[in-house]
Amino acid sequence: MPERNLTVAKRPHITFSCVNLRYGGSERVMLEYIASLAELPVDISVVFQDYPSERFQEDELRARNPNIRHVVHLERSLDAGLWLLKQRPELLVIVWPTRRMLKALRFLHRFWLGPRVFGILHEHYETHLRDYLPVARVVESWVLCWDFRERVSAMLGPQEAQVIHPLFSSYRGSNRNQISCEDVRDRLGIPREAFLMGYLGRLDHHKGLNRLISLAEMLEPRLASPVHVLIAGLPREGVLESLHEDRERSPLRDRIHLRGAQPDLLDLLPALDLHVMTSRQEGFLPFSTLQAMENGVPVATTTVGGSSQVLGDRSGVLMIYKEDDQLSVTDEALQNAAARIALTFQYPGARDRLGLMMAALAHELTSKADNHRIVRTFFQELLSATR
Repeated sequence: MPERNLTVAKRPHITFSCVNLRYGGSERVMLEYIASLAELPVDISVVFQDYPSERFQEDELRARNPNIRHVVHLERSLDAGLWLLKQRPELLVIVWPTRRMLKALRFLHRFWLGPRVFGILHEHYETHLRDYLPVARVVESWVLCWDFRERVSAMLGPQEAQVIHPLFSSYRGSNRNQISCEDVRDRLGIPREAFLMGYLGRLDHHKGLNRLISLAEMLEPRLASPVHVLIAGLPREGVLESLHEDRERSPLRDRIHLRGAQPDLLDLLPALDLHVMTSRQEGFLPFSTLQAMENGVPVATTTVGGSSQVLGDRSGVLMIYKEDDQLSVTDEALQNAAARIALTFQYPGARDRLGLMMAALAHELTSKADNHRIVRTFFQELLSATR
């Protein structure tokens, strides 16, 4: 009787390398990529460098892809190298470059021991691209969050670059019909009749949140209702302290509400009349802006990163024009924005009409993109080439 071959084919293994598992934009892109692969017979691992106790995205990662094999904090470059040697993933996806992983990759590829490497590029800024230089020669191809291929080619080399816009609808969907504006404002101690503008998302230095306070000050004399500001989200070190100082200097100090980290920012969105992004610089389209749109909240955003490319010509989006893509928005630009915001909101029902337009636009952008399918197909082709 012939002997049976009981060898079981090894499942492909893809490892994603990121900085941390907090709520940054790059980590959110990674989460959606991993969710896109849930239907494939592929094992997934995530390795990260910073904040080992703050695994805020791990539960959602595991909920949206049952094939998660490992979620590992790698403390040293040696740990990263040994982990790659032991696990032998077919593909390593660099979501954001970390010193430890890059050092390990350089060493392993010197001896032809490293995996195939792919990099996700979120921003077109020279400082961001420069971080990839140590491993650019071992990266097989790049995935760009929007089209800045010429700059990538000039700085990192001639590798193939594919553009996949990170336009993913919210996993939780919209809650705009479930929580009332009045209930949220009552809970926050914000008057129901106020014009409430604000930002809900990651509190980082490049978000330029002091300029949001300046915009509110410029808007105050132009509106009939008192202007209040709500800023909430997970803060990077020093940001909240700086905002408290800005609040104390502002004539609106008693109407600026700084909340820091919250259990669920989505629950606060219905309270806003306008979600404002006054960032100095960004990648493609910030998830906080897209999330506000999905929940029927009007948005204003500076023309940074890919925002102007996606939203600039869309009716109903209030763009804050900024010539330099890395400096703070000027007073002149804020004054112009304040005038347009006041003109827009002088009509009764403007908030609801704009909110419906934003929800429809968000649905159009995310459904037309069909990015989960695009990402899944992209990785299927990569794995086919590996075998």
